[in-house]
Amino acid sequence: MSTGSHELTRQSIPGGLAKELQYQIRGLANTDLSEYTYEHSRSQFKNAKTDFSVYDPSGKLILNGRGFGDRDFFWTPTVDARLN
Repeated sequence: MSTGSHELTRQSIPGGLAKELQYQIRGLANTDLSEYTYEHSRSQFKNAKTDFSVYDPSGKLILNGRGFGDRDFFWTPTVDARLN
């Protein structure tokens, strides 16, 4: 995946972000996130600092997120039904 001239690289989820995911997403509360990965980039959204994409161990995108410096928010990506 690339945005403009910046190539995004999937990385292991750091401990602090893993705890935030487990706190916010009930389905991940007791999940070992050590094999999950994420990408992050500078956000173009007003007042946000970072945009996130979170992937399960199989490489499937499971969450999008946005960081505002002191707090991160996550949501399930939407799929356009016309594409299915």
